[in-house]
Amino acid sequence: MRTAVVLALALLMWTGFGVAGDVTVTYYGHSCFMIQAEGGPAIMIDPYGSYVPYPGLPAEADIVLITHPHIDHCPPCYGEYGRVQGEPGIFLAWDLNTGEVKEGDWKITDELSVRIVEVSRVNARGGGEGRVGVFRFEIDDIVFAHLGDLGKILEGPQMAALSDVEVLFVPVGRQFTLDAAEAMTVIAQLPDVRVVFPMH
Repeated sequence: MRTAVVLALALLMWTGFGVAGDVTVTYYGHSCFMIQAEGGPAIMIDPYGSYVPYPGLPAEADIVLITHPHIDHCPPCYGEYGRVQGEPGIFLAWDLNTGEVKEGDWKITDELSVRIVEVSRVNARGGGEGRVGVFRFEIDDIVFAHLGDLGKILEGPQMAALSDVEVLFVPVGRQFTLDAAEAMTVIAQLPDVRVVFPMH
């Protein structure tokens, strides 16, 4: 049986940031992560649907963030509401009526605000399609970004919007996302990144 990979980020004494609390990051597979500060809400990003051959998601989430409407990132988009346990609030990075990415700053709850940055899902080899909403958010004074299905290296305005990111979830795999060299370029584009989780 596949088990989740859990990393407790003892992100203490960040240069220039003082002391941050303990934050736990749990990887469930594909592009799905749970992030939780001690005593804070459980935030799940991009849960996968039954199309992805992994076990069902074992943990309850309080908040679910979804970068784009594909079944390997958004089971509710395909009627699979039971994939995430509990009764989480679900926040989509796009407008259901227009399909447009909801760029800008959004207050999700009193504990969580996010910045959504629109990026291309089409990679340099022509794989993928459409646009994706990248999530940037802070938990216990640590700045995170989940890049969804980013297909190309970042452009100037995207780099500016993500310039302070310290913990980065970056897709790599080449067929529908970045290849390894492109992923390394994206990491280098964000000078404050200290921890990287490859995904997808």
